[in-house]
Amino acid sequence: MWGAPVPQVLAAKTVKPPPEPDPPLEPDPPLERVFAPGDSLEVAHRGVDGDVLIAPSLRSPKTFGTTLLSRGLHVLKFRADGTVRWSVQLTTNPEARATSVAVDSSGHIYLAGSFAREFRVGDEVMMAQGDRDVFVVSLDLHGTLRWMRSLGGVAREEVLDISISEDANRLVVGGWAESTFVFNRTRYSGRGSAKDGFAAIYDLDGKPEWCKRFIGRGAKRVRAVGFDQDELIVTGTFIDSLYLGTETLKSQGESDIFLARFHANGELQWERHWGSRKADVVRAMRVNPDGGVTLAAASHDDLRIGDTHLPSLGGSDLLLWQVGRDGTTGKSLRLGGTGDEVPTEILQHGPTKVAGVHVGATNLGFEPLPGGTLPRAFTISLDEEFRVIRSGTTGWQQLYLGAGGVVDDVELGKTEAGTILRY
Repeated sequence: MWGAPVPQVLAAKTVKPPPEPDPPLEPDPPLERVFAPGDSLEVAHRGVDGDVLIAPSLRSPKTFGTTLLSRGLHVLKFRADGTVRWSVQLTTNPEARATSVAVDSSGHIYLAGSFAREFRVGDEVMMAQGDRDVFVVSLDLHGTLRWMRSLGGVAREEVLDISISEDANRLVVGGWAESTFVFNRTRYSGRGSAKDGFAAIYDLDGKPEWCKRFIGRGAKRVRAVGFDQDELIVTGTFIDSLYLGTETLKSQGESDIFLARFHANGELQWERHWGSRKADVVRAMRVNPDGGVTLAAASHDDLRIGDTHLPSLGGSDLLLWQVGRDGTTGKSLRLGGTGDEVPTEILQHGPTKVAGVHVGATNLGFEPLPGGTLPRAFTISLDEEFRVIRSGTTGWQQLYLGAGGVVDDVELGKTEAGTILRY
């Protein structure tokens, strides 16, 4: 007879602990390039391919990786890893400097700035008519010259902004002129010795179309330009008076801000202007998806935007407000402190982001920030309700987030050591 069954003892299973999670990846540190104080770099643009485009004017040779650049104005395109994809020298004249850039969906580049003496690219040359003339140059996506144009008179002309409209096959450059200048074989005369603003229209193949000169008794400057489809929008600053073709505007203080919208043929649709007892200066404009605009300005006194009274916070304050397609005013915001706050640029696409400079203590929508005697760059971001959702400052003395249209993740910082490109 068999005995009772002997119970089996099972060996204990070894349970392996779960694997340790991989540590979070640290983001790659931004790449930096430093330019000497005597060099000029005001243009940076990141394309949809991630490449970064810059246009430095060098007074002495400089090496970028394995690329040696001689003195003069260059255009370079960097890959995301910092290596140079291509470079082209536009002119050996170090007095030529680029101030604005735009890029279309085909990758064509439109660069604007000013030059003294001559602007020579290969066998093509443009001679300055006065102290400084305006240049507009177009390159293809590989850096090959497509066309170049100049605008000038017997004194000085400068470009402050450029914008393109592929819907209308047009580009516009805006700035100021000290004297009579010629555009498309037409003379545009000013009044007296004061600076006048201008906006000049070309098609995207370089054919000049029409030009507006903004005249009056005091100085005028076109600070920013843009398109809503085929309609031109211009903003700037004027002292004393400004004539726009239908009536003469009178400034209320040291300088006022104007905004004008034109039909495709150059006929004025409407104008608006704002001013206080002191100086008010618009510095940047964004054309919104609905065809209206967002303006960024510096204001030194109490100011009324539509029905909203915006009292001074001390010094020069940062002023932001919206204007609809029909000229009606929308949301507005004033930020600042006891020091000075001055915007430099505004993001042209995506969320509303503004860059600028402040000196002294300030409040950019969150906790107050201490200041000092040296300028410090700042950025702020706004939500759809025009509320500040993010702000920050740097030790840089000035900050451009990509001239000719602010570009995320590309920064130009001004320091005592020179210009820093960070991307």
